[in-house]
Amino acid sequence: EPDTHVVSDVLTEARKISLEVIGLFVYGKRLNCMEATMRPEYQRFLDSVVKILESYQSLRLNYGLHKKLNTATYRANREGWMGSVEFNDQLFAECENRLQANLATTESYYATCMMEQMLTDGVLSRSEVVLNAMDLFSAGIDSVGSALSWTLHHLADSPSIQNRLYEESVAILGPDRIKATPDELRRMSLHKNVIKEGLRFATVFPVNFRLLDNDIELLGYNIPAKTMIGACHYWMNNSSEFFDEPQKFDPDRWSRTSNIDLPHSFSTLPFGYGMRMCPGRRLTELELQVAIQQICRRFRLENGTKEPIGKDLAAMLIPDKPMSIRFMDR
Repeated sequence: EPDTHVVSDVLTEARKISLEVIGLFVYGKRLNCMEATMRPEYQRFLDSVVKILESYQSLRLNYGLHKKLNTATYRANREGWMGSVEFNDQLFAECENRLQANLATTESYYATCMMEQMLTDGVLSRSEVVLNAMDLFSAGIDSVGSALSWTLHHLADSPSIQNRLYEESVAILGPDRIKATPDELRRMSLHKNVIKEGLRFATVFPVNFRLLDNDIELLGYNIPAKTMIGACHYWMNNSSEFFDEPQKFDPDRWSRTSNIDLPHSFSTLPFGYGMRMCPGRRLTELELQVAIQQICRRFRLENGTKEPIGKDLAAMLIPDKPMSIRFMDR
């Protein structure tokens, strides 16, 4: 809103930022999602992702029953997935055609996006490449969008942290430069700590499920193989057993230069752990750091939502009402 400098729905705009980044990374295509008016096919895809997420929680434990009864929730989920598949098929075809044309005319062609790299590697079949692309493309949008919007929300309530982020950026880049190199980003320790704290506070994925391969004993209980177990990250992230003042947004709890003990490495696992951890972790962290650095270098943030923001569970934790933030030029 030009007159008030307020973004009235931060989550929607954060999703657009993530869609722009993931489109370039996966398919090598700029989608221009940040224009005043999005192209209709891109908006339909975002709507499809939202349908998938909103229906996920109801379907997760009762999918077979929902499918058998053909419930409205099941139909919305299916409609969302069909829209996602259609959109990804279109982008994949464009990417594949572009790759074939470049290979035919360029003797030494280097892949410019993930899809080109996977297609030229020849390790995966074409169908496996398509499925990997769709998974990363669809999953990366709302997870990054949610994490970014929650982090901005907490920063808007923390002007002193905003100022410190600005000062760190100026100290490393100088007063006249805004864009950072990879090496300069690595030196921005406060930015990294803000992202860690934002992911802890938001707990984008509150529970992580795994199917046991073998019988195990856990806290004196015998749990057989093929049992679905879940680690409740939301409880861990908000427990005073693991964090001092867990309801306080405090990036300094992650600082290696502070006099306090660092949280245990396994006290928060926003990307999971082990061989099945999130493959998009590094891209997500980079997206968040660049976004926070660019925003806090250019703007001061103030929360525009007077009522407290609660959390809704839709596959991941999202705001229970539109989250508005005022962006004021520095």
